[in-house]
Amino acid sequence: MKGKILIAAGFGVGYLAGSANGRRRIAELTSKASEVLNDPKLKKTVKDAASKVRGGAEDAASKVREGAEDGYKKATS
Repeated sequence: MKGKILIAAGFGVGYLAGSANGRRRIAELTSKASEVLNDPKLKKTVKDAASKVRGGAEDAASKVREGAEDGYKKATS
């Protein structure tokens, strides 16, 4: 099954790279991808999400540290 998928992907890449229509389609896709990636709304959303993840990771690390300290105190007393 994996081999069939690789063969199909190879034909797809060959078509895109080898034909005029394929090269035109690649240009359209890269242009659209560039528009999407440079969208200010997307950049703001990514920045906000990264900030929330960072804050959550800091909270989780703090709770783990507190739990480890409590466990150490209980184990040594």
